[in-house]
Amino acid sequence: MGTNEMLRLLFQIGLSASLLAGCAGGQTGEITELGACRVAIGEVAIDAASEAGSSAEAQLSALTSELSGTLAWTDAGRAPAAVTVSVALSGQPATLVGGEGCARPFLDAPVQITVRTDDGALDEVLDGVLVLQDAGAAAARARLPLSALRGGLTLEGVDPTRATVLLELNLMAETLSGQLFVRPSDEEDERRLGAL
Repeated sequence: MGTNEMLRLLFQIGLSASLLAGCAGGQTGEITELGACRVAIGEVAIDAASEAGSSAEAQLSALTSELSGTLAWTDAGRAPAAVTVSVALSGQPATLVGGEGCARPFLDAPVQITVRTDDGALDEVLDGVLVLQDAGAAAARARLPLSALRGGLTLEGVDPTRATVLLELNLMAETLSGQLFVRPSDEEDERRLGAL
């Protein structure tokens, strides 16, 4: 496993642990295996309450509709960029997710994530998934072929026809954090482009 894959895995574990605190095991406080809480239970309408708590609509409305922050590019030659992010439910049903070792189920909701930077590198509307657990916090993830990006992001030495851009976000009421990655090809490890 490459360094970038390890960093991404650690980020995902930290993000999942903060959002899925209900997956702590027994009296010892040990975190169960992440896969134990990733079993699809069934579909839920976005306006319906479920075992995961209030509806996806209600949970998303508890978050600020548009969040802003600074994207610090990994490339030292690229200045940090102001970024705005908004998330909207796609209208498709959410998936109720849980599993053995998970104290409480959560929702995976299909969303559209709009990401714009003031330097013009990103001006995107991405299809993604929002993980909701009725706690005023959510995690979002999306991926898109580099060649499909509308913004002016260019990456030296990366073939845009083979590369994929991945966005991972942690959303709270007034806080935005996350990371942006590129996977140059299916045969190569992801590398971090920047962090929020």
